[in-house]
Amino acid sequence: MITSAQLGVGLIVIGVSITGYHSEKLLKLEHYNRNHLVWALLGVVSFGVGQNLVADSLHDRLPR
Repeated sequence: MITSAQLGVGLIVIGVSITGYHSEKLLKLEHYNRNHLVWALLGVVSFGVGQNLVADSLHDRLPR
């Protein structure tokens, strides 16, 4: 069974990869392409969700 921390790390890796790739494409394009912007923003959202999952998992492991 996959834990929330594992899912979070996966989303962080995917988010960074998607954002990096599409941001690079946006900077190299001579003409504006909306698809790259949408994918880059989707990567940022994926990264944020992954961060929250990892933080929540770490918070649950702290002693009270």
